[in-house]
Amino acid sequence: MSARVRVVDPSEIRAVASLLKRSNDVIESRILGESMGATMPAGTRIRIRCGDISEWSIGAVVVFFTGRTLVGHRVVARGTGRAKDYWVTRGDGTLLCDAPVHQDAILGVVTEWASAADWHPVPAYSPAGSLRRLAAGSACAILRFLLRIDEGLAGRWATGMVRLANAVRRLRGRERIVTRPPAVDTDDPAGG
Repeated sequence: MSARVRVVDPSEIRAVASLLKRSNDVIESRILGESMGATMPAGTRIRIRCGDISEWSIGAVVVFFTGRTLVGHRVVARGTGRAKDYWVTRGDGTLLCDAPVHQDAILGVVTEWASAADWHPVPAYSPAGSLRRLAAGSACAILRFLLRIDEGLAGRWATGMVRLANAVRRLRGRERIVTRPPAVDTDDPAGG
């Protein structure tokens, strides 16, 4: 028997988030940003199982709130000790991790994706190139270290690194690749 799937309008998600998390329902949404790279390109439809913390693990793609935006990124680490309620995430198409995400901000886990009519399980992360793996792993290690010291410090460092990456891209005359956390849905009429 398949799970009940409910299609929810983006503007309704924030308003019903606490109910969805308690229901363990599956909802469908669409990826708007490009930070998940080729794993889930912009326009990809996703199914999110709401609230089931047992499915959150390293490698899973979770959907979480950051401000008024829902973001879908892969879990790369979990906080330890007093930071055990924080998760470290990163888009598959980016090198830098997001600011640590408190588990209360996580709506659920992405269980399937579809770019056409067929649904598929979420693929494992497969970074291209050893230099990319080294850079992404180093940034994640620094963030995890800072998270053990202070959640706010880790968040400020992650945000600062994204701003620095954007500034370097602008100076080099390249298009901004990392702008905001990649949106799954947004209720911001200005587009995020």
